[in-house]
Amino acid sequence: MKTLCVAVLVCAVASFALFPCAAEAQVSAQKLMRDSKVITQQELIEKAKEALQKGGVNLYGANIIYDDGNKFWQERVAFLEKDTSQNHGILPHGILRDKEYQVVFFDFVESSPVDDTWVFLDPKTGEVISVYEEK
Repeated sequence: MKTLCVAVLVCAVASFALFPCAAEAQVSAQKLMRDSKVITQQELIEKAKEALQKGGVNLYGANIIYDDGNKFWQERVAFLEKDTSQNHGILPHGILRDKEYQVVFFDFVESSPVDDTWVFLDPKTGEVISVYEEK
């Protein structure tokens, strides 16, 4: 019985000694979570819309597509690289080299004065890296 009491006392003292470290670790983890906020798909779409609207683009009638995995963009780049008739001398794939990016595509109706537009964003910060309007 005496051994059991000593063991409980040792555990209690040890837990009190470790409590400040555990509390500090929890605060550090909460700060890290707050600092590394994940930007959602909807937030990226909103940032892409804001970027075009700031440039004076009316988004009325545009279909907005979050290009998950940038697959649609990769298909488009492959087509544009083969098709020399289109004005694509400013394709941003050179700008995007070695960068992580997320594409939001704006598919404008035929009667729109704006051509289809691709907005490239940093998926961690939501910062606009580049905008490409097809001509």
